[in-house]
Amino acid sequence: MNYKHKHLLLILACAVFAVILPFFVAINWLAWIIIPMAFVLTKPIGSEIGAHRLWSHRSFDTSPLIEKILIVLHIFAGEGSVIAFAGMHRLHHKYSDTELDPHSPKFVNWWAITFYQHKVDGFTPKTIKDLLSDPWLKWQHKHYFKVHLAAIIILSIVSPLALWYYAVTILLTVWTN
Repeated sequence: MNYKHKHLLLILACAVFAVILPFFVAINWLAWIIIPMAFVLTKPIGSEIGAHRLWSHRSFDTSPLIEKILIVLHIFAGEGSVIAFAGMHRLHHKYSDTELDPHSPKFVNWWAITFYQHKVDGFTPKTIKDLLSDPWLKWQHKHYFKVHLAAIIILSIVSPLALWYYAVTILLTVWTN
């Protein structure tokens, strides 16, 4: 199964968990605190500050500890690995609103954009050469879906309510683009 099919499967699994789990677990008032907090940690911090500003644009430098925290937060944003995110975003800037732009609304249908099923023609290691030298980012890219599978298995055993939080947070993060 290729990367974009695995990503679609992750998003669809989260949608199923988000819809079905409330029938089996008690969702209480705490959800109105946890979900927005989890969303802020994953999307604005992990994805926007980490994958977008730090790795896609190299807008700033930070400590190795903060980088590792941003990697973990980006994993649970559900927007793909940092390497995949940054590579596609760099292509987006290189080919903005042309047929080679992997997520131009002019040339890519809503399904592909919403479910991260980007066409990545032209995505070469040269595009992300700087990122491929980072062992943490390579590990995160290689094991991205294994981490999600492990999280789903562990959360379903330990706390189905936490699995619901995880699923809803990923759906919010992915669909607020």
